Amino acid sequence: MRTRIPLIVISLFLTIAAGYSQPGRDRVSSAFFLQDYTAISVWDSELNRWEASTRQVAVYNERNRLIESVAINDVTGDTISKTTSTYNDQGRVEIQLYSELREGEWYELRYLYFEYDEFNRRTSVTTYIREEGEWVFSSRARQYNLIYDENDRLLSYESQHWIDGEWQTTAIDYNEYDELGDRVYQLRRLMPSGQKSYQVFYTYMDNKMLTRHVQSWNRSTGEWVDSYRDQYHYDQCGLRSDFIRQRIVGGQWANSQKTEYFYMVAFPYGTAQRDRKVEICHNGRTIMVSENAVAAHLAHGDCLGPCPDEQSARNRAAETERERQFTIYPNPARETATLDLRELSERDNIRRVEIADSRGNRLRTINVRGETELTIARGSLPAGNYYIRLVGSRGEYSAVLIFQ
Repeated sequence: MRTRIPLIVISLFLTIAAGYSQPGRDRVSSAFFLQDYTAISVWDSELNRWEASTRQVAVYNERNRLIESVAINDVTGDTISKTTSTYNDQGRVEIQLYSELREGEWYELRYLYFEYDEFNRRTSVTTYIREEGEWVFSSRARQYNLIYDENDRLLSYESQHWIDGEWQTTAIDYNEYDELGDRVYQLRRLMPSGQKSYQVFYTYMDNKMLTRHVQSWNRSTGEWVDSYRDQYHYDQCGLRSDFIRQRIVGGQWANSQKTEYFYMVAFPYGTAQRDRKVEICHNGRTIMVSENAVAAHLAHGDCLGPCPDEQSARNRAAETERERQFTIYPNPARETATLDLRELSERDNIRRVEIADSRGNRLRTINVRGETELTIARGSLPAGNYYIRLVGSRGEYSAVLIFQ
């Protein structure tokens, strides 16, 4: 079932479906949200209101992979363009093809080719342009080379243009992160001069991005000038509902554009119809509802998934189970401890190990490159309890390490 759920102005057009059951009495699927479409509006300063502009509709295959994004004029209903995605054997996007609809026919204009390293991290994006029926590089072609730090965070990326028959670096973007791993700052420099171009500041709360503030470098005055800022908002379930872009007009921030997000409920690939019972947090209590009743519950302010307190209890139980899947010895330890990952490595591809204090603050990160044993040195860590968190391709695993 495809259900559109507007998360900005929710129209209560449905009533709560009759009947629900307690969790555990029915089989439950891990239902989740997929982005259904985004609606873009522009601000009319004379009428002092938002005016509809375009809509970007998402199309998914049976595996819930985004295969097409279609742009539609939200005023006339006319289809404008589409972007079609294909995937590699690892399920990562390999090609994105952009086409425009002209006089009832689709014209392919460009496509992006994505490459990845052995750790499945995106390393480059290359743009091909269609000219006279051939896919070629041209002055409009772009290529991006991505570089990561030891924590798999995007450290920088080079923007290259096709100039005089070769790729030439025209700009480099640098990223900075806070102690939680969230990007807080971005700086672009033009190459080969190294001249500043723009900078971006990001703010967060509870792991949700609140603002993105962009400034451009004024070469004449040698000062940063406000370019635009985006303000992000979330619904009662923690889903991003919209962001509003503002620009400086008459020395003041003024509305410019609004992008609203709309979602639909999806189920894992292969889920049988009889198993499509969905967990809903209803008035602080987790209940089970039928697939057809989900939209009505969400429209009345319920949230998809178990209630936070019950989810925390489940997470603790899951962590207890996961602790049995790898061994730390000695524990308690004095100077060093060893992680035995042999049993776990047979079932998962462990990417990194994180060490956190008793409050959950991450202190260290160790990348794993196929090792089955790792030594953790105490170093300057004071005596106390520490959480060891393993991140793999199939999940996360944790245990407690005590330094005496």
